[in-house]
Amino acid sequence: MISTFLSGMSNLRYHLNERIRNVGGHIGLGIRPSNRGKRLGNTLMKLTIEKAIEHGIREINIHCHKHNEPSTRMIKANGGSLESEILYGGEVVQRYVVIAP
Repeated sequence: MISTFLSGMSNLRYHLNERIRNVGGHIGLGIRPSNRGKRLGNTLMKLTIEKAIEHGIREINIHCHKHNEPSTRMIKANGGSLESEILYGGEVVQRYVVIAP
């Protein structure tokens, strides 16, 4: 069974509609709970950002909930700069941008 070998996954959205531009961003990422804390998320984020750049995305939006410290650290470690914070669904969402070289 393939799914038993998956440590994580990412979702790259090439085009953003208004809702996803507001909350969601270009990249969604998740790491299997049993594999968290092994820096796999950093590697997966780096590879997904590289793929976004290959597809011509120059301002890569990556959003996370403010209380999600591991995601915040991962986004910052991959060049994310905090653009804004908004209240969405009763939670603060941080909106980061990675500018392609």
